[in-house]
Amino acid sequence: MDERLGDENLSSTLLKKQLERIKEKEEIRNVIHELVETEFSVPCSLEAYDSENANMQFWRFMAGKFASELDKLRADNLNLENLINSGKTRLEELKDMNTELLEKAQCLDNGTNENKSSSPSSSSS
Repeated sequence: MDERLGDENLSSTLLKKQLERIKEKEEIRNVIHELVETEFSVPCSLEAYDSENANMQFWRFMAGKFASELDKLRADNLNLENLINSGKTRLEELKDMNTELLEKAQCLDNGTNENKSSSPSSSSS
């Protein structure tokens, strides 16, 4: 009787393990068929799959993606540099205009002061 119970327990344990393996395979199968979208999607093609070149093809694809991003960033950087340079030029122009205005204002102020100083002396004569 004990031997039969032992055999049944062993059979039950084996069946449980088999069921667990089947369940794991089903879960894996479900995961494999699930679609995942990433930032860098690899385009599908009708080419035969070559496992030796797959890694190289992936990195070429990624390099192409990064190269186009880098080109865009370089163009943006160039535009920003141009804006900065035009801003610096405009700032220099404004500084020059400010200096000219200060000189003119000083000349006007000096002219007004000379008129004031010459007016009392001319009235006292």
